[in-house]
Amino acid sequence: MDKKIYFSLSTGWALRNFVSNGVVAGLSRNFQVHLIYPSKFSNFISEHCKSLDVARTSYDVGKEPISWRLLRQARKKIYLDARDSATEKIWHVYGKRPLYKIVGACWIRFVVKIFGTSRVSAWLESADMLFNRRSSADAIFAGNATDCVFIATHASTYYDESLHRAAIDSGARTALLVLSWDHLSSKIVIGSNFDKLFVWNNVSKSEILHTLPSYDDTCIGIVGAPQFDAYAEKPSLSYREWCRSVGLDDSHGFILFSTMPQVRHDGQHRILELLGRAIKRDSTRFSNLQILVKPHPFDDRSLYQPLEDAGFIKLLPSESDGKGLPEDWLPSRDAAVATRDALYFCQLNVNIFSTMTLEAAYFDKPIIHIAFDLPGQTNPIPCRKYYDFEHFRPIVESGCSVLVEDFDSLLDAIVDAVDKPERRSPQRRKVVESYFGIAPGHSGSTLIDEISRMVERS
Repeated sequence: MDKKIYFSLSTGWALRNFVSNGVVAGLSRNFQVHLIYPSKFSNFISEHCKSLDVARTSYDVGKEPISWRLLRQARKKIYLDARDSATEKIWHVYGKRPLYKIVGACWIRFVVKIFGTSRVSAWLESADMLFNRRSSADAIFAGNATDCVFIATHASTYYDESLHRAAIDSGARTALLVLSWDHLSSKIVIGSNFDKLFVWNNVSKSEILHTLPSYDDTCIGIVGAPQFDAYAEKPSLSYREWCRSVGLDDSHGFILFSTMPQVRHDGQHRILELLGRAIKRDSTRFSNLQILVKPHPFDDRSLYQPLEDAGFIKLLPSESDGKGLPEDWLPSRDAAVATRDALYFCQLNVNIFSTMTLEAAYFDKPIIHIAFDLPGQTNPIPCRKYYDFEHFRPIVESGCSVLVEDFDSLLDAIVDAVDKPERRSPQRRKVVESYFGIAPGHSGSTLIDEISRMVERS
């Protein structure tokens, strides 16, 4: 096992996707795997990798210098403007941006107008690579890593960038695992110097081919989403047993309501209270439905507790109270199993602009999208505008879900979904075909095979 794989694990998402799901374990059978992670994740790594023959390096990168942030933001701005990003346009109208970003954006547009997008992008990336170095990362790769591969798990963090640049200097080949389907259109800018990019599906692959000319078809591998592999298995409990474990009445069905962070939509608890009251007031119309709420990991669970105390909802147990920092979130495979069981047993899913849409479609559950704000809400972006974001607009246009723009329409859509659950099933199947590039249960093994082939060629 002379070949070595360096794995950056800078976020909780990376730990969930590649450690908890067995990807690191699978690679360690044939290669020397070297994990690099912040010290705050040391206990998690020790617990989940105690039986694995892997090297471990706790590496804390420190505070990000302003030069790294500014150059990254400049490159991202040019990239999003060049692809005429609908998401960026919406944020430009509704987002509250500091003065330096407003001035910087005007300056960038002026320079691009004179010299052209490609030239200015290349200049900024060259300057970024030349001036922004982190010498403490060099020692990790022992000076010469020509037989090694470095795997970055986030394109736009100071942590991964510092390691990526040190890996290039050492002679290692490098790859990026694009974390999610929505990252390319709004959250990251990918440099031109990765040897390989791994994405969920053909949709993301096409995005890259159309917007990043430095990559061709051979540079992009489709590996699916390893965090969904648990969805291929059926629940280990019966419906009755599972309902009792989460406090639901097993003689009735339930709505799975998936939330988003309150900073995006601060009225979800109010909508849930209105919905709970409507169901109790007219239980016959709503077939005695119950409401099970799955809060987003960064949503404040305490806002929903009074609703549970009042008997309007039940809260799905969670590993997060929503009050911690996103960068400290440590999800486990058990969280994916809990979500799988809730999706498997529910009658329909209600969400706001969520990846849960794809997951509900996989289980062929009716999907209702809330696209309205209640009076008095202070959301940064009107809820309806989220569905115009670049990555989500094709989902809406697919017809796989019902978009409701007022509360009464929400009630009608719920009744219709219970009465005719098969409606929109063909559209849901098409979404699954498009966005699940590799079927759940096979994504982790596909990723292991893809990385293994890359390592063998190094």
